[in-house]
Amino acid sequence: MAGDGTSSVLWIFQLKDRKGEATAWSPDQEYLTTLVALNRGGALVQEATFPEIAALGPLPAAYVEGRPLRRELLSCLLRTGVVADRGSPEAPEHLQEIDDVLGRLVDVTLWLHRPCYRKFTKPAFLQSTPSLLRPLLELYLWRASRGVAKEGGATAEERVRSASARFAGWLLDQQDRLRAGALLFKAGSEPSSAELLIYSFAKVLLAIPQNHVPWDDQLPGLDALSTFREAFEEMLQSRKQAKKQQQQQQQQQQQ
Repeated sequence: MAGDGTSSVLWIFQLKDRKGEATAWSPDQEYLTTLVALNRGGALVQEATFPEIAALGPLPAAYVEGRPLRRELLSCLLRTGVVADRGSPEAPEHLQEIDDVLGRLVDVTLWLHRPCYRKFTKPAFLQSTPSLLRPLLELYLWRASRGVAKEGGATAEERVRSASARFAGWLLDQQDRLRAGALLFKAGSEPSSAELLIYSFAKVLLAIPQNHVPWDDQLPGLDALSTFREAFEEMLQSRKQAKKQQQQQQQQQQQ
């Protein structure tokens, strides 16, 4: 998403858990807000009180130079040349694999896996929405879960098992790469498109309480994904602090 910080406005919906603390729920939203944090997608970020806006539809969505950019189009654009890669560009099939494996797992876990939907997804949305909007929220939740349910011909349980099995295989294949990426972040390396995509999914998946997810908490490679996410967030925090210090120095020089 291009912009100078004033011509682009990104609208998001911030989900909160039972304790009232912010929690991740949308990989696309995490991707976009991380772009802004990395100064790669200049935009003003605005929080809505409901997960969709009449003029834009479901969130996240944006206005770019006054023109609405709905979630569906925004999601497509996210994967195509938004981020400069470290070294050679990522192969499209590699990005597609990440999207297929982790994206499918996010969808079926949040919206089809009953323990997660009943004890995490729905309570978090209710916690995050004004009480006056609860009737509309019930409709939104029904549409969201029904939309995911209609995507496949298998039963919900079969789709959850299939997505979990693919996730287990993906972790085995990628765990060394995840650990290497974590080390590079700690050394100040710039994240690639694939790494930004993985982080966006990992932040959502690892935010779900372990007793509500369909995968084993001892899954080989899961620790590597957690380490990857933590290193990425430490890198973001370090950059935020460095930017703050730079702004303070500039202010002192102007005085």
